[in-house]
Amino acid sequence: MQTAETYVNNPRLLAKCHIGVAVTYMALCVLGFIFFPDASVKTKIILAGLFVFGLIHAALAPACAKRNEQARRISEFLFSVLILAFPVGTLLSIYLFLPATQWQPPAAESSIEFEP
Repeated sequence: MQTAETYVNNPRLLAKCHIGVAVTYMALCVLGFIFFPDASVKTKIILAGLFVFGLIHAALAPACAKRNEQARRISEFLFSVLILAFPVGTLLSIYLFLPATQWQPPAAESSIEFEP
């Protein structure tokens, strides 16, 4: 079992991961609409979906920084879905995002001080 120190920065790391993914998705969406204004309706729906997905990640970032357990579980689900985005999503999910979702329950961390 890992020591408590391993888990201290994971909520911040997870929040940063969410922010990075949110910025990436939103930037792709905005750039897609700027550079391809005459795109098909299907393409515009996909770009709008990416923007919404980015908003979800942006909303999860502060909750993860505050160690919200529900946000951590949602993060695990979202990043497990990213595994399907082979190869980049798979590598990021396995090596960066999913390990960042690991932190001990608050009862087990009573002796650790955490500053958001």
